[in-house]
Amino acid sequence: MTDNYISRATKDYTLQEFTTDSITPVDIRNFRLIFINPNRIIDIGSLAFLVRIRKKTLNGMADLANVLVDLSSLNSQREYAIHNLIEEIKTRIVIGQLRETTAHSKIRDIVAFTDWCDNNDFTGVMDDIKSGISAYKAYSSHLKHATKINALSLHTAATYQENALFTLTSIFGISKNQVSQGIRSIRRSHHSVNKTIPPSESAVSDVLALCKSFFDGACDFVLNDRKFPFKIALPKEDIWLLPSKPKFCATKRQLATREDWGVGQWAWDFETGTINSHHDIVEIYKLFKQGRKPENAKQMILNAKKALAYENENPKTLTRQKIASLANKCFLVLFFANTGINFTQAKNLRWSNDYNVKTSNFGFKSVKYRAQGKEIEIVIASQFLATFKKYIQLRRLILQENDYPFLLFIKEAGKDKTNQIPSGILRQVTRDLRRAFYSDLEEINTREWRAKKSDFLIRTTDIQTTAMILQNSQETVMRAYMEGSEQDHASELSNYWRRLNEIVHLDRSSDTGEPTSIGNCKNRNTPIAESTTSPITPDCRQPEGCLFCNQYSIHADEQDLRKLHSLLYVIKECMPLAKSIEHHNAVFGEIVKRIHSILTTISNRSEALKELNEAIENDVNANENLSPYWENKLSMLVAIGAL
Repeated sequence: MTDNYISRATKDYTLQEFTTDSITPVDIRNFRLIFINPNRIIDIGSLAFLVRIRKKTLNGMADLANVLVDLSSLNSQREYAIHNLIEEIKTRIVIGQLRETTAHSKIRDIVAFTDWCDNNDFTGVMDDIKSGISAYKAYSSHLKHATKINALSLHTAATYQENALFTLTSIFGISKNQVSQGIRSIRRSHHSVNKTIPPSESAVSDVLALCKSFFDGACDFVLNDRKFPFKIALPKEDIWLLPSKPKFCATKRQLATREDWGVGQWAWDFETGTINSHHDIVEIYKLFKQGRKPENAKQMILNAKKALAYENENPKTLTRQKIASLANKCFLVLFFANTGINFTQAKNLRWSNDYNVKTSNFGFKSVKYRAQGKEIEIVIASQFLATFKKYIQLRRLILQENDYPFLLFIKEAGKDKTNQIPSGILRQVTRDLRRAFYSDLEEINTREWRAKKSDFLIRTTDIQTTAMILQNSQETVMRAYMEGSEQDHASELSNYWRRLNEIVHLDRSSDTGEPTSIGNCKNRNTPIAESTTSPITPDCRQPEGCLFCNQYSIHADEQDLRKLHSLLYVIKECMPLAKSIEHHNAVFGEIVKRIHSILTTISNRSEALKELNEAIENDVNANENLSPYWENKLSMLVAIGAL
């Protein structure tokens, strides 16, 4: 360590505290970011100095929070670049595209990318676009080499490369294609990615039906100042709202264990919404051996009648507040289910009563308003609009006209404080619903509701619309939310494997069709998609589309196996021509997956076919012995200079 390294005075901020007005690019050199979740600090301002060294933590690791720098190595251009980076990350958190934990990981990768550049003579990485692209190209080569020697997993290397690309696009305000054109993207291994499986249809139906019926009934009760007793029709039964404590309603299943409640609520008949007679109560005492005197029953009835009169004369009692609070929690479930919004975005969604509703596409409504000078838009299903408007009325009643800035909130009955929805809110809501109604109600968290919404949108619209409504990239939707429910999987997988076995023929015959570049066609120029969910629409002008056509078949022999392996080889060679990783995955990814499924089906037929498949695969890849069609295709691409 030289004498030039010093520990400068730094200032700590959270991403929420960062604004372009209060923090200028010049301030960035001493800027440290605090992350509450996880509990970490990153000295991102130190990247403005070309010469720096990190202190060591107690376990000997480099400390991202404490960095020594050479003040003479300050690069003022980097201050503006880092300022742009933080602004972009902050924006993505505000609109819900990033969680704080993800932002922390992304910034760690940005630091690693910058460190590598400064240690490998690419110090101009943030100065201009040309230098940035050169650094990205070299860094990509470094990451690919690291995967080959098993120093990095494919998934980790792909993440590093993506965040390096994010760094440059954020700094220079350019598209991904402008940076990555001609540079092969590292293909991520998705086996290690946690995909979210949508909840089952039965679980969704039970939860939504319960929440919607209680929300509607409770809103009618509190908004219209209805009187006790008040009946609400739940999906499985009717319940009565009663001015009883601690329970204000009970299901038949709960009433079956009523002896466990104690004697405090025996005056109320929860099945009929009435007050029991004192004779009935005495019989109950005898039945359950409570050991009470008959006079106690008369006093209970008197207390119940007083409570009924008081509750019906006062619209702001604690019991009514509890009912309104539970209705508010039911709406949280309905809102997450309908919008597919992620937790961070929902938590920070501000509100203004000055809103308007416009018709959107595909049966959706767009709720637009301005909050704190910023235009906000919520996309909801048209049939959810009435529920949303009813919630706004309930919100006003619970908040008692107080100007609370956030759309969603938690306010417990009898408490003055109003809180933003906390992490794991639907777990808490499910616990309350189980206590109030059914103990076996299934918990569905915000990610699962998002997956269910995505699954519905993908099936009824398209990837682009799904990504727009969920405010995600198309790649993220495909990677994280296209798992489908278990019932859907069972049906789709059954049809998928049945179709694969239909495609493969062991012997050549006239009924398997005419030869094509990738197999055989039973009936030319009459393409029929295998299913409504086929990723590629068959088109006789595009041979790759044949793989997803009902007219397609293949022989389990050397000739047709070579066709498929040749197509795989050409796709691999053409990867640099793809516009982006998203484009490659959207087009070639499904084709590659389909071919591998067909080849696996053939290999599983017999050991001899497995050996034949492996031999042809080796011959194509090692010796470039392609089928005639694909050999000519590859030669043409080389001749025109594309490869």
